[in-house]
Amino acid sequence: MTNPKVGCGSLTAPVAVGNSKPSLVATILDTTSPQVGFEVWSGTTGGDKVAGTTITGPKPGTQVSMALPDAALADGQTFRWRVTLARAYHRTMSGWCYYSVDRTAPESAPSVTSDLKPVDSQEFNDAIGRTATFTFAPNGATGVTKYQYAWEDATVAGAAGAPSVAAGADGTASVTLTVPYTQDFVFRLYVVSYDSANNRSVNPGVFEFYLHSPIGPLSRWKLDESGGAALADSVGGNTATLVGGTPGVAGRIDRALRLTGNGDHAATASPVVHTDKNFTVSVWARLTDASHSSTAVSQAGSRSSGFQISYSPSYKTWVFNRHSADADGAVDVPVVADAPAQLDVWTHLAGVYDASTGQMSFYVNGALQSRRTSLTTPWDATGPLQIGRAKADGVFGDPFEGDLDDVRVYDRVVYGTEPDGIEGSTGGIADLANRPVVQEGHWAGDLGSGTNVADSSGRGRDATLSSATAWTTSGHVGGALNLDDANHDHATTGAPVVRTDTAFTVTAWVRLAKLPSGNATVLAQDGSHHSAFYLGYRAFDGVGYWAFTMSAADTDDADLTHAHSVNPVVLDGQWHHLAGVYDPAAKKIRLYVDGVSEAETPIAAPWNADGGFHIGAAKEKGAAAEFWPGAIDDVQAFTGVLTDNEINDMAS
Repeated sequence: MTNPKVGCGSLTAPVAVGNSKPSLVATILDTTSPQVGFEVWSGTTGGDKVAGTTITGPKPGTQVSMALPDAALADGQTFRWRVTLARAYHRTMSGWCYYSVDRTAPESAPSVTSDLKPVDSQEFNDAIGRTATFTFAPNGATGVTKYQYAWEDATVAGAAGAPSVAAGADGTASVTLTVPYTQDFVFRLYVVSYDSANNRSVNPGVFEFYLHSPIGPLSRWKLDESGGAALADSVGGNTATLVGGTPGVAGRIDRALRLTGNGDHAATASPVVHTDKNFTVSVWARLTDASHSSTAVSQAGSRSSGFQISYSPSYKTWVFNRHSADADGAVDVPVVADAPAQLDVWTHLAGVYDASTGQMSFYVNGALQSRRTSLTTPWDATGPLQIGRAKADGVFGDPFEGDLDDVRVYDRVVYGTEPDGIEGSTGGIADLANRPVVQEGHWAGDLGSGTNVADSSGRGRDATLSSATAWTTSGHVGGALNLDDANHDHATTGAPVVRTDTAFTVTAWVRLAKLPSGNATVLAQDGSHHSAFYLGYRAFDGVGYWAFTMSAADTDDADLTHAHSVNPVVLDGQWHHLAGVYDPAAKKIRLYVDGVSEAETPIAAPWNADGGFHIGAAKEKGAAAEFWPGAIDDVQAFTGVLTDNEINDMAS
């Protein structure tokens, strides 16, 4: 039988047929090409013949079928059918097959209960990213065999392919789900029930509950100490004790911890998170030696680590690893990063475990890695959290060599993005990787004179101006650079300001003196042959637009990726604010004009330009080019990604 696709039902267990239009099917094995007949009778014995058909001369090995007419699909009745082979002198009949027709849907919506607090309790749940158990019951309906469910959409719950769970003998079933991220403070799980004939309940059941915003970390070690052996947990009070190492070195955010790879480490007195439940762990790491395994953070069991984020010399990259058991010889269960690890580069790493699915996910610089794996039999590591080492076969090893910063542990799934509509941030792991932003340079036009363009950020990155007279007192605020493209006026720092292969933002106020005849660059950072990025004016088919552009490689023929304004540039004599953003978590570049997001474009992994930071020009084929014709003021450069709101505030 097809629709449903099942075999031959028996007298005691007939096939259940619902509202579908099934067909009877038989495969011909006889080599004589007989005449084949289907016959359908009402009842399990006796009764009336309600349908039949004859098929002449089917070839051996083929299937023949008969669609059941309405007379053979009367609701509430049982039917039997068989196939007859007729040859020249005799007939052969198959045994009887049985089916029962049930077109009556479960008469009531299923009931849904949970360990979460329902809406009518008027209490909120800290549930985002955590597991919750939901129990489904027939609610008086008979014959329920399974349930389908979906978040927030009753239609999806009843659609083909929705997740389902079989009902037990009492008609009930339970599922454990991780509550997804949502900006709604009221959330719902919809459930529909099905009987053995695949009839769906007319109405869905629903469990409705209130949600708090996602909760922050369970523990956080900023690693900002300038000395001593106590590394403070600023959230949970789980102080880590340092053995060796050097605290107080320059970090990604503020200060960081330096470890030598000779056994330096820090450890808490007790476990921080249950590793058999949902958890997320993140860390900033700067690896300085790739010759050996280096673990940034782990939590110990008796014989193995329950998890570890490490550099693996075998894979030549970062891994989020778990062990199959807390035992000697336990098998590694790694999620491996997509790209090779970079030495001497701050890299954000985050491992996520979802106990409801067993799935392990790994994020590098906020981007979800393509490889995933599952650990379906998790275990709880009940030993201390370790910073800078891991345990295997009962022995600590894999000492980290490099710098570590801002270790965070959550007792929930942290999602890639958890947008904050008020703050305007992306939230989630993307925010951990892209923020906080660090100002790397600030060149205000009224702070320089002669050939010196002063950096007021405190980082000492003054730029040298090619012409001592390229100034104006009529800047956006105070003075500004006033560059003549015919004189090739421009300014450049003696060293790079941002890494162009990690998250960065560059901004400037600009005013054109004329429309350029070709491309004209406000800000860039140079490689040997080309600049890695260009913020300014770019001509497309002879028409000029504001644009933020990144090049694919430091070669003369490198491909360019553009994000440009919707409308062409108009020479209006006004100041305009430009901002260019590279967001590695989203794998996109963005352009903002006067505080408004104009465009974003996907981009492959860029390269790092280790040359000077250019104001008013760029590098093309090894030489300065694309000179800016007009004024530039209030140039800023940041490591990290500024939010829409922050850029809008800068342009206001």
